[in-house]
Amino acid sequence: MDAVRVDVDKLLDYAKGLDRRTDEAQAALRAVGRRLEPEAFGELGRSLGTPQAYQRAADRLEGQLKQAERVLAAAAAALREAAEHYSGEDSDAARTLERKADLD
Repeated sequence: MDAVRVDVDKLLDYAKGLDRRTDEAQAALRAVGRRLEPEAFGELGRSLGTPQAYQRAADRLEGQLKQAERVLAAAAAALREAAEHYSGEDSDAARTLERKADLD
């Protein structure tokens, strides 16, 4: 049976990419968090209920962005943890081989 190979550098690169996406989600959250005054929609917009509709959409988007931020950050952390685990296994395997070589 072939051994499983894990490219730790790839895991860390992917985690960095997820960090960038997390930053993008945070930036979008800041933008969505800026509230528009009802006056921004004009008299017609106010009479049609546009400010309330906009606020409902912004609130929903804000919730989705917060969830995305949490998921992306958690995935990045899990990848780093996996990279640390597999990096440690490589170190353990190298020490085992060194000990075996010393015994021979």
